[in-house]
Amino acid sequence: MLPVFESHHALGILSGRGTYVNVGLFGGELRAPLAVLALRQLTIKGSFVPSETRELIEFFRAVTIKSIPISTAPISQLNEGLALLCAGKIHGRQKAVYDAH
Repeated sequence: MLPVFESHHALGILSGRGTYVNVGLFGGELRAPLAVLALRQLTIKGSFVPSETRELIEFFRAVTIKSIPISTAPISQLNEGLALLCAGKIHGRQKAVYDAH
């Protein structure tokens, strides 16, 4: 896990009035621009024990969640992929695959 989970990754995929839920003490931090929270009416919730697991499961069953897009790129282009990731140009996840020879 990264020591800092940038808010544009987590909060950027939430719809308006969405809720970000963090369960567990995994370390790191969440940076959130306050204007984005207010303008998009986002909610941040957290719990250090999974006692709310049942409530979370019921919540996720009740809402429609879009799956995270996953693209693939050859491992030979790993450096380019990391540069795109750092520039915020990769939406979702990118999986490195071995080049076929």
